[in-house]
Amino acid sequence: MFRNKNNRADKDAAAVDKNERKLIAQAKDGDQRAFADIIRLYQKRLYYVIIKIVFNHEDADDVLQETFLKLYENLALFDERRPLYPWLLTIAMNTAINKKNWRKRKQENSIDAEDYRELTGDRSAGPDQTAEAHELQDALQNALSQLSLELRSVFVLRINEELSYKEISAMLGISEGTVMSRLARARQKLKVLLAPYVTNDVSQVKV
Repeated sequence: MFRNKNNRADKDAAAVDKNERKLIAQAKDGDQRAFADIIRLYQKRLYYVIIKIVFNHEDADDVLQETFLKLYENLALFDERRPLYPWLLTIAMNTAINKKNWRKRKQENSIDAEDYRELTGDRSAGPDQTAEAHELQDALQNALSQLSLELRSVFVLRINEELSYKEISAMLGISEGTVMSRLARARQKLKVLLAPYVTNDVSQVKV
């Protein structure tokens, strides 16, 4: 039974890869509809990552647009036999980190708690969600916003995107040792910030 499930998953992944390769090939030939389909395929997933880095809707929109603009400008050089998302994620992360008008003040960095729950897809609790749950979600958002850009980037890539130290190292242009050091510092700071709200280990919590 498990083997059948795995086989189905492999077939589904192969179908997605085949569709992606087809869209990239068509977009390279100038098919604007195919390029629009690529945007629709990845824009929501990328936006969820970007907003956790910039914590500002306007900046997130700018980063997302610039990411796809860079894709459009360099599409001819991309090998469609490779997966597209890791390449797009690298562009998006570096664009977010290098954004000149980075908003540093807490008031500019924070987003409304309800908007954050919507962006991160947290709809599990419904209308009867307790005040404690709302408070914890707000605490998660605020704690993440208090991490430095360097710590936040590593934490999001490792915990939310589940990338390896090697992948994060290559993406951000830092050593694997630096990745591990920043991740440890991010976890420690989050543990302190979230101590009043949770009693279990928060090092693996996805925000």
